[in-house]
Amino acid sequence: MRQRVPLRQRESWHPENVRRGAGRTCPSTLSLETLTSPHEGSSSPTRRVPAEVMEKVQDPEYQFKDFILVEELGTGGLGSVWKAWEVPQGRWVSLKILHPGGFPDSDDSFEKEISMGARLVHPGIVRHLGSGVDSGTRYLVKQYVEGAALAGVRLPIREALETVVDVAEALNYAHSQGILHLDVKPDNILRDICGHVFLTDFGLAMEISVAASKGVAESVLGTPFYLSPEQAMGDMARVGPASDIYSLGITLYEFLAGRSPFEGDRVSQVLRQIVSEPPPPLSTWFPGIPEEIERVVSKAIDKEIRRRYRSAGEFAGAIKAYLRRTAPPPFPAMRTA
Repeated sequence: MRQRVPLRQRESWHPENVRRGAGRTCPSTLSLETLTSPHEGSSSPTRRVPAEVMEKVQDPEYQFKDFILVEELGTGGLGSVWKAWEVPQGRWVSLKILHPGGFPDSDDSFEKEISMGARLVHPGIVRHLGSGVDSGTRYLVKQYVEGAALAGVRLPIREALETVVDVAEALNYAHSQGILHLDVKPDNILRDICGHVFLTDFGLAMEISVAASKGVAESVLGTPFYLSPEQAMGDMARVGPASDIYSLGITLYEFLAGRSPFEGDRVSQVLRQIVSEPPPPLSTWFPGIPEEIERVVSKAIDKEIRRRYRSAGEFAGAIKAYLRRTAPPPFPAMRTA
């Protein structure tokens, strides 16, 4: 049985250890004076710098180029992700630093995330703010989301549906730009402290036209529990927007049921279920789930591509229609004397 994943704070990264301080700039590059003085090209006066930034500024271990590294959000063989303060802009960012000694294909995945993400500008997708190389170390700067990834979380019906609508609309936009995400799952859905939902991590993304030109993949790309049947079979020629819709449908299933429809101790076991076994009805785990919602989820995760929603926008529309019909009545207007 798959072990449940605890709620991860902010944007997550899942590799193994990376040495601190590698490729960082010298201590003199960022000084207390740099932080508290106006910056060239900026019309703003002295910036208010968070106290946790000031605590790190004198320590070279927490300096990288123009950034002060405040909190490590994740670390591993591919690299590390930090909550960082970007000094020239005076803002929090998520800074992903690639470890040169990572996996052989880490550069390709990193480059893909940079190039795909830079093309996507949408309120429901974590923004890419820049990238570069410092002393041979590659890095990616992204919008920092103060909140949590929705991994391992069971949500109330309405909240789950509203969350998936937001992600479906972000996916619909990405598809309109010719880009497949290919790793839609709760870990890659962030919700900030104001309740806004963001889709993140385009490290496995692929252009729709490129996917259509491929044959059978040598290895399966993505997270097993959320793979579409065509991904699980490595049939890349059939992978398309419907594959992301399937993965989002599985995500909605998990939000509502508290578990994925397909579980197993081995990846091969899970993949076999995805390809050949029908998913247990949502009502198995959630007695009393509205029949209309069960139908919506079943359509999204149908094994046959032609029976799924034709677009992520259509998926979002089906959910929004239900939400409108079942919306609680508005509060009556208060009379004034």
